[in-house]
Amino acid sequence: MKAEQDSPLNETQRSLVEKKFEILQRASFGFTQDRLLHIQEEDLKSWTDQCVKELRRKIAAAGPAHMKTTLIDFPQLRCASLQCRPQPIQADGARSENGFGPAIGSGPYA
Repeated sequence: MKAEQDSPLNETQRSLVEKKFEILQRASFGFTQDRLLHIQEEDLKSWTDQCVKELRRKIAAAGPAHMKTTLIDFPQLRCASLQCRPQPIQADGARSENGFGPAIGSGPYA
């Protein structure tokens, strides 16, 4: 498992992550609405923890700054849940880091 997480994605996996990224981006209107991403049976053999990590990275880089985005992988259910929440604005106008759950890259699924 550790070797899988440390290895770079192969061409099939990169293509799969890109396809899932585009689906989520369109379906969630630019990472602003919650969505469930199903991993089809034919994709399961290529979909790894490293793919999930790369998809999280891509979403974090592309998502709007005013949104807090979480991607939770449910491998047994063959799906991932994209959760998008506006970040609360503090009195000084800065965005709060609290209040809407962990951002991508943090928490038990990072």
